[in-house]
Amino acid sequence: MADTTTDLVPYHAPHPVVAPPDGLVENRRERQRRRRRPDWPERWVGTTDDELVATWLHGRPANTVRTYGQAVRRLQAWLGRRPLVVATLRDLQGFADAIEAEGLKAGTRRLMLVAIRSFYTFAHQFCGLRGNPAFALRLPAVKDTLAERILSEDEVLRIIEVARDLACPLPAGPKTFTDLELAEWFGWSRQRVQLVGTRWSWAKLPVTAADRRGGVRHRYHRDDVGRRIRLKHVRNYAAILFLYATGARVSELLSLRGRDVVPQTDGGALVTLFGKRAKTRRVALPAAVWTILAQLPRGPDAPVFRNVGATTGRRADPAPLSRNKLANEIRAIARLAGIDRPVAPHWLRHSHASHALDNGAPLHVIQATLGHRSVTTTERYLHPKADDCSAAYLGVIGGGATVRPADDLPRRGSRASRTRTGQ
Repeated sequence: MADTTTDLVPYHAPHPVVAPPDGLVENRRERQRRRRRPDWPERWVGTTDDELVATWLHGRPANTVRTYGQAVRRLQAWLGRRPLVVATLRDLQGFADAIEAEGLKAGTRRLMLVAIRSFYTFAHQFCGLRGNPAFALRLPAVKDTLAERILSEDEVLRIIEVARDLACPLPAGPKTFTDLELAEWFGWSRQRVQLVGTRWSWAKLPVTAADRRGGVRHRYHRDDVGRRIRLKHVRNYAAILFLYATGARVSELLSLRGRDVVPQTDGGALVTLFGKRAKTRRVALPAAVWTILAQLPRGPDAPVFRNVGATTGRRADPAPLSRNKLANEIRAIARLAGIDRPVAPHWLRHSHASHALDNGAPLHVIQATLGHRSVTTTERYLHPKADDCSAAYLGVIGGGATVRPADDLPRRGSRASRTRTGQ
């Protein structure tokens, strides 16, 4: 009987190497690629850049849509007629160099490049773009200037006092104001006085012949002018108190509606804030702040902080206060308070956190009030004061140790010096 054991292959023997069929390696790589990403077209056939950007920004917060959209539109203008999908890493680096040459701050440049990286990451992961040209795009380093944007308690008090004085009623005086008197009072031009009078619906009184000879074109009633102006200053006063007392973001203040503020039995109020990442939190409002806020006209769905005299829509609904308008008003009040720095509304949020920590507020309470997702963000405000240093807590130097004068020290090479060194 023939021995057939030699025809058996041991189980530990290596398998014979067989050349794969043509295209097997490529098909395997293609399957791996499709497993990582859906089988979508490699290019946007018939899709414009605007449609792609709209898909990328769909459902994002309004501030993100505005900021990210401006960054991508600026890149489109820099690329010229070339579409966004054909941009390379070198193109994006050239754009970064161009906005740096324009003198933009590092924080602004970083925000724009973050938006561009987000756009190309979205296009690569979900829209079939081959490669991510912004993957290796470096972001500029930004100096942490948080300490420079924190007001002292004295500066906040001065700002509040100036805003309170402006919100007081007009002093006793004539019953009417001319456009020339208002222009001199506010530092406006006559055209702006007329524009404001029309926007705020100031009732125009008859102009006499003596007024015409003096160059007066319009005359307004004192009560009408004072009511509108006082309403604006009360709004600014309430906005400053609200930002500092609650630590709210500017977007949360602007989106506040009448139904979001609920008075309490202790004289204060409970405010519902809709913040970043669609998170809602409730913050207690002190009674002193609610007393000022209650003077503003409120409706259930109307904005609490509105643009005085401006309306929107056909139903004459009050228009909400704009971000730029609020920033300009607070910066002007800070200048009147003798603060030379460009104070922004967000500085009051920083000051709230810093002052609360200095006065002994627990860290988790400040985190919940400000709406921080992580306590690490709140820990940024744990900074030392300007007159505080860790050297004051050392037992040798900070504990009252004295330093011998230079004349009392043994000279080098003297007998005392050789004795101490063991020579």
